[in-house]
Amino acid sequence: MNNEKIFFSIILPTFNRGNKISKAIDSVINQSYKNWELIVIDNNSSDHTEKIVSSYNMDKISFYKYNNDGIIAKSRNYGIHKSKGEYICFLDSDDWWDKFKLFYVYKEAIKDSLFIYHDHFVLNDSRIIKKRKITGRNMKNPIFGDLLNYGPCFATSSVTIHKNSFNKIGYFEEDKDFYGWEDWNAWLTFAEISNKFSRINKPLSTILIHSENALNDNLKITNMNKFCAKYLNDRKFIPNWCLYNQIIAHFNIADFLYVKLNIKKINFLSLNNIQKINYIKIFLNTLFK
Repeated sequence: MNNEKIFFSIILPTFNRGNKISKAIDSVINQSYKNWELIVIDNNSSDHTEKIVSSYNMDKISFYKYNNDGIIAKSRNYGIHKSKGEYICFLDSDDWWDKFKLFYVYKEAIKDSLFIYHDHFVLNDSRIIKKRKITGRNMKNPIFGDLLNYGPCFATSSVTIHKNSFNKIGYFEEDKDFYGWEDWNAWLTFAEISNKFSRINKPLSTILIHSENALNDNLKITNMNKFCAKYLNDRKFIPNWCLYNQIIAHFNIADFLYVKLNIKKINFLSLNNIQKINYIKIFLNTLFK
């Protein structure tokens, strides 16, 4: 690597994703903007992950084996501590980027944005509509006016954050109580110290949904309850997005009593079209349960 100061450090944690990680790495190598380093943190995979990463044989790619005790936040924090860039990008090993992602992110970063995110695609082969675009929101008051009231609007693989600013909140929470929502908690915590959030209105990453994804419905319910306890404890009403997600998860585990007691609390008009369809389906399916 030459003496040019690194602008982007890309943190890629992985575990037994040898069959998927090449697409993620290729999407970094093929970026039109070239001032980056890629840091792969492998949680002692038992497959051929290390062999695949080593085959690239590039100075810009670093590989570390690290036992994270099943907590991905530890891998991400370890990678950040090893990084040399001014900004930190996150990429999961089963996701990938558009080749102009870093080009557009750089244009926002030099405007003094500290937290940059963009729209993304979701790819799910098990659905009738396999690929759909997820459109984010512009946020002028991230913590009080938007994130708490309207919920997440970007994936971790779509986030870039200023390293020194992120350091002020201690990076990701490594406590097991935050497993599965450590990223969401970090964004909320960061929003308490800065409102310099910037959205790029382009889908620059693809998030792959498959059977190996970590979150299940029981864990989603647990994490939503933890989120409510930490951030919404003094509120009389749970925000619509939060209640909707809880109802979806309870429906999926056949807890129809919870669904019946809470589904009418949702503001139907505030849902997007896909959510409205899901709402109607769930309402009709639980009506006679």
